Amino acid sequence: MRKVLLFSVFSFLFAFLGNAQIASWSLTTDGNPSNVDANINAGVFKKGTGLNTLTFGTTGASCSGWTTTAAPDTADYFQISVAPNSGFKLKITALLFSERRSLTGIREYQVRISTTANFSNYTTLTTVSVPDDDLERDGSINGLNIVVNNGETLYIRWYGYLAEGSTGTWRINDNTLALQGVVSAVNTNDNDSYASAPLTQVAADTISSIRTSASLAKKVFSFVLNDAGTSDGLPTHLSTLSIKNANSINWQQILKGAFIAVNGTAVLSVDTTIGQSNINFSFNQGTVSI
Repeated sequence: MRKVLLFSVFSFLFAFLGNAQIASWSLTTDGNPSNVDANINAGVFKKGTGLNTLTFGTTGASCSGWTTTAAPDTADYFQISVAPNSGFKLKITALLFSERRSLTGIREYQVRISTTANFSNYTTLTTVSVPDDDLERDGSINGLNIVVNNGETLYIRWYGYLAEGSTGTWRINDNTLALQGVVSAVNTNDNDSYASAPLTQVAADTISSIRTSASLAKKVFSFVLNDAGTSDGLPTHLSTLSIKNANSINWQQILKGAFIAVNGTAVLSVDTTIGQSNINFSFNQGTVSI
């Protein structure tokens, strides 16, 4: 069984992304997707049960009935979904859209993702406060690294709240909603792996605010990646590594960047995304092998 010791280091990191549109929703006559990649399925744009009638038109899709409370109502949302066809996986790198509120519409929204249809577990991609006007705004979220594996469905929801009135509307604008990413065939080799604790963990410490470059990065913890699929006699090439935050602190607000070191040597990822509650690294095949 092969093992690789990795160190996680927080610092600056510049990433380069390659994007291609894999699905879009015009929202002018209905919620059906269009321009869908041949190797994925995309779900219709729909609303939660807490909202009033979903209306499509030349300006996009809108609803009234958004909650006036200071937190999202789990029944007040817009939703799309996407899933790879059998034998494929996909990586979403950008969620493109623009939105507009009426003058009594929402004042804040969240974008959440989940691979469970009822959102019993989810990740919040962003929380946005909108100004008290009725102008159109670009809400696109770039720099994503969301992997949807063979057999999974990813659900994306927009939760609007803090509406100034129950009759106020919120809209996703016409011809702006799209997903960018990469669709690829699944590796049929056994690529199972798991993480375990190292013999010696990095001592607890703090990260000084003056550590603002990669050369000043602070080692914060380490772990061992193990190849659990040795039956095929082939190494497992690490493609994606996700580190989840066990605390309530918003990593987007306190971290400038992060990188991984393998056996003490820094490894350049092709994409690093710091979310509110996780950090995702993406690697070219062969960069990290177990």
